[in-house]
Amino acid sequence: MPELDKTWWHEAPLAVILQEARRAYVQRVRAGLAGGGMGDMPHQGARVVAGIQHNGTNARDVSAELGISKQAVSKLIDSLVDLDYVERVPDPDDRRVVTIGLTERGRAAATIVKEAVDSVDEELLAKIGEEGAFGMRRGLAMLIGIAYQDRQRTSATE
Repeated sequence: MPELDKTWWHEAPLAVILQEARRAYVQRVRAGLAGGGMGDMPHQGARVVAGIQHNGTNARDVSAELGISKQAVSKLIDSLVDLDYVERVPDPDDRRVVTIGLTERGRAAATIVKEAVDSVDEELLAKIGEEGAFGMRRGLAMLIGIAYQDRQRTSATE
């Protein structure tokens, strides 16, 4: 692990730092799930169950959120159904729409994911303080804004 008293993070490309920083969450989530007997969670599955817990969803929303194809999302959801994390629920108002709901196991997994993410956030906050966290969030929001603008330009030219 790089030491913070060295300047590696001053010199590294921000994209690399972001990718490496994400590992703090991934590792903590994976450890929590494994400890809860859910080490079989597929890649990206934790994001799906946490997203469903937070705001409910359908396959189209999952595809947009993860930035992966509808076919890949369908396979991921199939895996999550087979592993008893989610269930497909027909929409009572529109038979063409299938909502993805959490099973009891999926709700337990979502709770573990939230606790793991919260623990990383709390540890980071203790290290950088409220002002540092605010600045980091603001900077990341600006970066997300750049991605959003690029998507808007791309879809306008298609």
